[in-house]
Parts: sequence; C-alpha cells; structure tokens
Amino acid sequence: SSNGSDRTRSQKRERDGQEGAETHSQQQEASDANSEERGKRMEMDCDASEDAVPEPQASAQPGSATSASFVDEVNGGENPCLVKVYENSRLPDLRLNDVIEVLGVLSSDPRLTVFNGGSHDVGEEVTEEEMACNPPASKVPRLHVIVGRKIKCYERVVSHLNAANPSLPQKFSEGLRDKLIAMLSHVLGGDTLAASYVLLHLMSNTHRDGTGMGSEQLVGKHTLNIYNCSESSGVANKLQQLLASLVAQTMVLPMSLEKLNRSPMWPRKDYTTNRLIGGPLLLADQTHLILDETLLAPGQLQAVGVRNYQCLKTLVSAQSIEADFNFYKLPVNCNVPVVVCSQTKSVLPCDTIVKLRPSSESLPPSPMLSEAELTELRLYLCSLQAVEFSIPSEVSDHLQQQFVQERQKNPTNTNAEMFHRMLTLARLMSQSFGEAELSVSRWQELCQMEELLNQRQTS
Repeated sequence: SSNGSDRTRSQKRERDGQEGAETHSQQQEASDANSEERGKRMEMDCDASEDAVPEPQASAQPGSATSASFVDEVNGGENPCLVKVYENSRLPDLRLNDVIEVLGVLSSDPRLTVFNGGSHDVGEEVTEEEMACNPPASKVPRLHVIVGRKIKCYERVVSHLNAANPSLPQKFSEGLRDKLIAMLSHVLGGDTLAASYVLLHLMSNTHRDGTGMGSEQLVGKHTLNIYNCSESSGVANKLQQLLASLVAQTMVLPMSLEKLNRSPMWPRKDYTTNRLIGGPLLLADQTHLILDETLLAPGQLQAVGVRNYQCLKTLVSAQSIEADFNFYKLPVNCNVPVVVCSQTKSVLPCDTIVKLRPSSESLPPSPMLSEAELTELRLYLCSLQAVEFSIPSEVSDHLQQQFVQERQKNPTNTNAEMFHRMLTLARLMSQSFGEAELSVSRWQELCQMEELLNQRQTS
C-alpha cells in the first residue's frame, strides 16, 4: 500500500513537470516573438527617420502648458525678441520702455522648439523661471547687439527738417494750424474751442525741472478732459483714428467698470518666472493715451479696480507709474499725454476741463487728405514741439503784474498752480504759431480762450 502511494505521487510529479516545461516553452516562444516584432518596428522606424524629419515636441511645463503657450502667456500674446546687450554696446542707463535703435545679429532657429538650457538632462523638469529667461529660439529670436542708442520721438524727422531748412517751422505754421483745427473740430462735432485745446494738448511734452528727491517740477504737462460726450458718439475712437495718422503712437483704453476690475494695469514682478510683467499703462514716451470714460457705469470697484484708479490718477497728475515688486514699489517717470473723454467731468484730476458743445447742424463729410498733406501736418507738430522757447523780461513783468491784480480780485481761484498752468498753455499756444517767444498779444489771446471756456462751464 505504501509502495502504491509512492508510485502515484511520482507519476503526478512527472505530469506536473511536463506541463510546467510546456508552459515555460510557450512563454519563451511568445517572448521571442515579441522581441522579434519590436526589432522589426525599430528597424522600420529607423528606415523612416532617414527619409523624414520627426515632428518636434515641446517640453511639458507645470499645469500641462507647453513651452510655446507659456511664452505666449508671459509675453501677453505679442511677438517678443530677446535682446542681448553687451558691455560695449553703448546703451547705458536704459529704463523701462525706452525706444532704442540697435545694430546687431539676429539669431532664430525654427528647429529649436524644445527648451535647451544646456544644464538639464533628458526628462528633467524645467522651472518656469528658466523657461521665461531662456525660451525656445523658434518662439523668441535672439538679437545680439553690436552697437545701439536711445532715440527720442520725432528725432529723425526733426533732424532732417532742420538740416533741410531751419526756417521751415515758421513756414509750416502758416495755414497748417487752421487746417489741423478744422480736422479736430470735425471729429468733435464742430466744436472749434475744444479743437483748439486738443491742438495745445498735441504740442505738450513733459520734462522734469529739478534735482530730484521730491524737488522736481513737471514742465510742459497738459492733461485734457473733454466731457459731455455720449457713449454713442464714439468721440474717443474717432479722435484716436485721427491722431493715429498724425502722431507716432496712440492708444485707447476703455474705462468700463468691468475693465477696471478685471486685471492689474500696473507693471508688477512675477517671482515665479523672475520677470517684470508690463501693464497697459507702461507706455513709451509721447504715446498719446485716450481714456474712454463714456463706458463707465455706476457700480462698485473691487480691490484691483481701486488700485487701477490710483495708478491712473498718478499717471495723469504726476506723469509717473509705480512698478510693484511686492516688497516695495518703484516709481517710473513717464511722458504720456492723456486725453479723457467722459459724459460728465472726469474722476481723474486733469489740467484743463472742456465741456463739449457739438454743432446742432449736420457737418459735411471730412475731407480726405493726401499723404503729402498728412506729412506736412506731422512735420508741423513735431518741428514746432522742438522749438526752443523763452519769455522776454518785459513780458514776464507784465504777467506778474496781471497775476497780482487777479489775485487781489479773486484770491480763492488765483494761485501759483493756476499761474503755472496758464504759462504752460501760453507756451504751447505760441509754439503752435511757430513762435519761439511769448508775446503780450498771445497771452491776451489765451486769456480770451480761457474766458470763453469758463463761460461754457457755467452755462
């Protein structure tokens, strides 16, 4: 009985061993078949790679964003260029939004769509800061500066004009001033007085007089508020279209409640990408900014909206904007002429407030100007803006005596700030006529304009 049990167990072990051997043999055959199939696929891939360039793949970033979309997000959808400035490039003391002219070598490789910082292994994660500072060369070309310089607005036009004929500013002023006021008046519904103040605004150019540290005084600043503009009139857009054909740079900023509460308008530092994100208020010098307050409706400003209003107020009153670095704020000086179009008097502190009085009669169609006529108007604006201006001593004495008399009559509204504004307008008016000195007749003409303006405000 014992021997029979042993034989039975032995036969069972033999059958199990045979089945295990067969199973192992089948698994080995399947593995060999899979290896052979992978080898064939690899050979096919290698053969295909010899005839076709594989599609480049962008490295994945946090939040499932590709490098291309990340560059678009950081740069606000614009086409950026990474400018590399070297020690001998002759570009010292660059500040935010300076306009520069450079000569250099442009490098752009469309094959380099994958981030390549030079210090990462394959599959290693790339930080957002590294992606922002060294984006793909296919999305952001490199410009290696050999030599460069900062340029001012209208610099080339003025230098060419003065070299051709130094007396052209006076010749340009004959007739062109009236033509420009007529064009502005047509946009403003036939209001000649408002058009005259817009012309003075176009002549304005802010600079700072002083040594800094709170002692600077703004010279030449003239911010303008045109109110009594209906939302349906589209005055802001019409004015922008005209100015875009006359000046170097313009911008319209809708001032709706939704726009103010949506996103920051001030420049701010993003410490994740280690970059300064510029807002819509960070503009190059002599960019004519038109604020459309006709879209402003009753409502509540959120925290972002209140901060945006404060930035706009600082820009209008002090020609400055603060860059937010979280731990501190850095003021950045600006030279941005501002016009505010609104239904009622603007909430922003403007230098001159004009109540728009459009004509009740239908206006004829605006005349189409040729390119030669537009060029003359552009030369008129930029050349007269660069005229060196002075006030003769006898005219200065006359103005001081008149100021003293006006202060005795109306001490409440007659102050140093008002007198400074009047001197600025007098300079702008004289320059608009091509005159380099202030005369008593021009001062009296300005006083008459101001009297008409005050009568309109009270009516």
